[in-house]
Amino acid sequence: MTRGPLSDEVVELLAERLALLSQPTRIRLLCLIEEHGELTVQRLAGRVSAPVQTVSEHLNRLAGAGLLVRRREGREIHYALAEPGILGVYRTTLRALEAGAPSADDRRAA
Repeated sequence: MTRGPLSDEVVELLAERLALLSQPTRIRLLCLIEEHGELTVQRLAGRVSAPVQTVSEHLNRLAGAGLLVRRREGREIHYALAEPGILGVYRTTLRALEAGAPSADDRRAA
């Protein structure tokens, strides 16, 4: 972890990455790929009950940010995690929630 103040550039990059990771369908897709390994757009679309085009757009954004790698096999494109450690953000957040971190509703009521 970086110590000391973060540069404006680093803060912007971090904000962009966290925004990309905060979309619910993308969370599901990344977790499925982590759990099952390399998967195609069609298999992922079936597992998240979303249209192939929608899933493809999410995967392209994640790949464009360097979070996924693509491998073409015939007409199918397979996606795999490029940075498995990035899902640590989800695990850390889940641990905080399980430990009793206040929910959004709790914070609004406070």
